[in-house]
Amino acid sequence: MILHGYGCSWTEGEGCDNEIERLLNNQELILFRNNQSWVKYLSDKLKVNFINNGKSGNPNSIIFNSVIDDVTTGRIKKGDLVGILWSSSLRDYAAFLPRHQWVSWSVKHLINRPDKFIDSYKSNNDRYDLFLREYKTFFLENLFNQNYYNIVNQNYIIFIQKLLDFYEIKYFMADAFDKMVEINNMNVNDNYWI
Repeated sequence: MILHGYGCSWTEGEGCDNEIERLLNNQELILFRNNQSWVKYLSDKLKVNFINNGKSGNPNSIIFNSVIDDVTTGRIKKGDLVGILWSSSLRDYAAFLPRHQWVSWSVKHLINRPDKFIDSYKSNNDRYDLFLREYKTFFLENLFNQNYYNIVNQNYIIFIQKLLDFYEIKYFMADAFDKMVEINNMNVNDNYWI
C-alpha cells in the first residue's frame, strides 16, 4: 500500500520550520517539507510508503484533476490509500471573472483583505482596470454567494468518492481551513468527514 496525499501548503508541509526553509534551495525545500508533512507522519504510523502531491497554493480544481489523472493512469492502484486535504474554494479560477482570476487564499483572507482581490489584476488599459476594480467591489457587496462554491465543491467531492469507490481505492478527505460545503446541502458518504 502507498499513501497518496493531495492538498495545498498544509499537505506539502510548508511552514514546518520557517527558519530552516529560508536556507534551502527549491528541491531541498520540497524534500524537507514533505518529510515534515502530515502525509509522512501518517505513512510512518501506517508503516507504508507515501507520495506527497501537495503543493503550496494548490486550488481545489488542481487537486481534483490530479487525483483523477493519477487514478486513470494507474499511478494510484487498488490497495493504496488516498488522503485529500481540500484547499480553500476561493483559490479556484472563477468562471465569472476574466483571465483566470480567483477570489482569495481563504475566506478569512477575503474578509480581512478584500483589497487583495479588488486590486489583484492589472492590464495595460487603465480604463479597464478601473472598471474591473469597481466591478469587483460591486461583486463582493452584491453578488458574492457561498452557494456557488457549495455546488462546485459538492460535485468535486462526490465525483472523487464515486471514482475511488469504482476503482476500489480507499480514501479519506477533510477540509484544510475553509469549510468546503454546508453538511445539510451535501449528499456524500461518511469517508469525507474522517
